[in-house]
Amino acid sequence: SPSTDTITSQVNIISLSSMDIYGHYQKSQQQSCNARLCGERMKFALFLKVLIRCLERTNQTSVLRQTRLVVLACIRGHKMGDPSFFPLDEAIEMRLKKLVDFSTWEQAKRYTKYYLKMHQRRVAASRYNAALPYPFVQFAASTADGGADVNSDINASRVEQI
Repeated sequence: SPSTDTITSQVNIISLSSMDIYGHYQKSQQQSCNARLCGERMKFALFLKVLIRCLERTNQTSVLRQTRLVVLACIRGHKMGDPSFFPLDEAIEMRLKKLVDFSTWEQAKRYTKYYLKMHQRRVAASRYNAALPYPFVQFAASTADGGADVNSDINASRVEQI
């Protein structure tokens, strides 16, 4: 019969969520990275999370379980200093490409690209709004809502000032 440690480790691996893998991978990559390289690592970590979600939603349970095992094995090998697991993201990608079918892989790439594009737009919009003076932001928000006729109030106040 299998030992308690073996059963516990199997249960932990099977119950490991995509967030746990993403978080663990993210922590291991925070040690040393310049801006460009760190950005690529974070994109791959996001891709990995999206890939796991795609596998979860398509009910590919055996591939999902194997994917989690591959990621954990790569993380362990990387921590132990095995040169075949350096760089970590390339080691994981190489092994997962052999495991996951092409259509699921490409779907995860498309979802990741879409998410990054939307995130970039949100960041750009928030920077734009942060750069605007406060009254203008209120004015832009009220006119976007189709609120009361703000222009007539502004023109009336200008007339009163003259």
